[in-house]
Amino acid sequence: MEKTRKSKKDLIYYIAALILGLVLLIGGFYEAVTSRIAAHEYKNSSDIRDVTAVVADYKIRSDDDDDSYESRTKYDAKLYFKVDGKTYEGKKTFYNEISKGDMVTVTVYKTKKGAYKIESNGSPFDFLLYCISIAIGTVITAAMITVLISDDSKKKKKDNAEDKDSA
Repeated sequence: MEKTRKSKKDLIYYIAALILGLVLLIGGFYEAVTSRIAAHEYKNSSDIRDVTAVVADYKIRSDDDDDSYESRTKYDAKLYFKVDGKTYEGKKTFYNEISKGDMVTVTVYKTKKGAYKIESNGSPFDFLLYCISIAIGTVITAAMITVLISDDSKKKKKDNAEDKDSA
């Protein structure tokens, strides 16, 4: 009885780890691809310009650094900007204090579809993190699939051995 309870508990942990691995794998792959697409789109844009945008809303995030006892405040802003008479919406992170209604200068680029987007805040370090996430997700997923398959094959062998002994 206790063995079945323990094996059910282990199975739940294995499945949770498998889901975590899949989330890391899929999330890392998605972010890596979208960041590369955005970078390629920006690089090949036919129109890159600086425009004035209005801060419509923002959220404050604080990154505390334990080593230096400093906190770095980030402002994730929702912006509206006009290009050629058409209004667009975008998001950008600022490291200086902003408030609703502030006018800020942002770099925008024209996409293949003719719309304008705000230049991405992505960096090569972010791309590296996405790749690391893919690698860790792959290892966790492969390990959990191997464990789950090997548990099933062990149970089948054990059941077959018990059936032969009883016959």
